[in-house]
Amino acid sequence: MITVVSVVRVMGNIICILMFQYKRLHMNQTFASLLMWLAVIDSLFLVMCFLVFSLPVLSHHYKIWIFPHILPTLLPLTSISLTGSLYCVIALSFERYFSISNSAQQNKGSFFGYILPVLVFSICFNFPKFFEFFTNYTYSDKWQYYVPYLEATQFRESPDYSFYVLGSSFIFLGLLPFSVLIILNLIIARKVRNNFISHEISESLMSLFLYSIVMAQLISHVPRTALNIYEIYMAFTSSSISISYSWLVDLSHLLLAIS
Repeated sequence: MITVVSVVRVMGNIICILMFQYKRLHMNQTFASLLMWLAVIDSLFLVMCFLVFSLPVLSHHYKIWIFPHILPTLLPLTSISLTGSLYCVIALSFERYFSISNSAQQNKGSFFGYILPVLVFSICFNFPKFFEFFTNYTYSDKWQYYVPYLEATQFRESPDYSFYVLGSSFIFLGLLPFSVLIILNLIIARKVRNNFISHEISESLMSLFLYSIVMAQLISHVPRTALNIYEIYMAFTSSSISISYSWLVDLSHLLLAIS
């Protein structure tokens, strides 16, 4: 299921990139460029999800011999692309707000104004995840060979780090971006409604496009945020703070890929 959805969504993203790249749409250039960046980052996230969730099921050789080697790097890269996708939508909302407000900050360029800060933040925020797992080896009587397997580091099993992961994820991947997206788009909707007659069709299309993306992001992140709140509750009500519900984490990432 996730394989089919990932392929379809990646193809849709490619079509969107080509459309915004070669079609002369009457649209804010920075806004259109941000949409292309969002499609690229979202496609990278889907590829990561395929490598993490689908390919181990489809290929036994990949699961046994390749997956344990690449997952310690693949998991943080997946988190980086997920964070980048979410904050890219926030960047779209800000650009739309500047555009509809006729601010001097509008249309100043997408990469240095928005994408570079988003990438830097996404990498820095998720950088500790590179130290969560490592590849170890055990001798297999069946294979008569040393077989790789994943092992959690002491850093990841630390209660302090687990508490940091839960708290920072709730704030920077839940409360803060959700609040900014909801408030900013309510302001945009009010401005669009007050000036509906004076707006061109392209302006209305940009607003509709943005609302659709924001709603998709909010809905797709609800399971992950609910899981995060549940884990915080469990951390405060039990003696152990470690993140032991890995299957729920996997489920939340699957829902993000499908949504």
